[in-house]
Amino acid sequence: MSATYKADFNLWIEQIAQLLRSHRWHEVDIEHLIEEVEGLCPYSVELVLDEDSLPEASDI
Repeated sequence: MSATYKADFNLWIEQIAQLLRSHRWHEVDIEHLIEEVEGLCPYSVELVLDEDSLPEASDI
């Protein structure tokens, strides 16, 4: 599964989705799946955690 991740990302996504739908957890490329999930919105998370980036009440 890891080789597919590196060679054909779209195919990897399709395979992971099918494995999850089939509850075949032990076959999921968990390392790369975690990496992809963590990378979904790192900028948004940083904004929420950075109080200086929040608007002032008077600006809302």
